[in-house]
Amino acid sequence: TGKPGVCITTLGPGALNLTTGAAYALLGAMPMIMLTGQKGILSSRQARFQIVDIVAAMKPLTKLSRQIVSPRMIPSLVREAFRVAQEERPGPVHLELPEDIAAAQCEPVALVPTHPVDLPIASADALDRAARMII
Repeated sequence: TGKPGVCITTLGPGALNLTTGAAYALLGAMPMIMLTGQKGILSSRQARFQIVDIVAAMKPLTKLSRQIVSPRMIPSLVREAFRVAQEERPGPVHLELPEDIAAAQCEPVALVPTHPVDLPIASADALDRAARMII
C-alpha cells in the first residue's frame, strides 16, 4: 500500500525482537513505525532492571530512532516519524516511549490532517526520451 505499518512492543530485551523486522523493512524500503516501551526516565523504582538502550540498537537499522522525553513532543515526533518513514527510500522509524512520559498529563492537541507523500514517478514521455538516449 505504501502506507507505514505500525508495531508496538514491550521494553527491554523484548523490544530487541523488532530488529529483524526493522532490518527487513530497511533493506526492502518498506515504511514502518516501531513504538517501544522503556522504564521511566524521570524516576524508576526498579533501577536499571530491564533497561536496554533500544534507541542505540535501532539506529543502524532505521531511518530515525528517538526517545520521547516529554509528552509535549509526542505529536511532533509522531508526525516526523510518519514523514520520514514515507520519504523517498521509505523505511522503518523507531520511537521509544518511557512509562512515565506515557503516563504524564498533557494538553490536548489539534489533529493535523495527513498529507499524502507522492513518490517521484517519471512520466511516460520522460521514460521514452530516456530510452531513446540509451539506444
